Amino acid sequence: MSRSRLVVIGPLPPPVHGVTVSTSLVLASEHLAQRFDVEHLDTSDHRTGGNIGRWDAPNVLLGLRGLARLARLLRGKRGIVYVPLSQN
Repeated sequence: MSRSRLVVIGPLPPPVHGVTVSTSLVLASEHLAQRFDVEHLDTSDHRTGGNIGRWDAPNVLLGLRGLARLARLLRGKRGIVYVPLSQN
């Protein structure tokens, strides 16, 4: 029997903030790695934390690239998608 697929969408540090830490913890989980075929869509923006949530050209470009990668990832077999969210 094949394992279920888990697609984790989120950034990795730096900069360190709640969502990067949450994504890192999920990806480092031995329990999840044993139970699921884990795939990661990295949405990292390694510029300073001051650009988070801003509408600037690099952020828009990163978003469009991420959307294209997500569309390719979702063409695979069905599974679970995990998206860590921020309060802001």
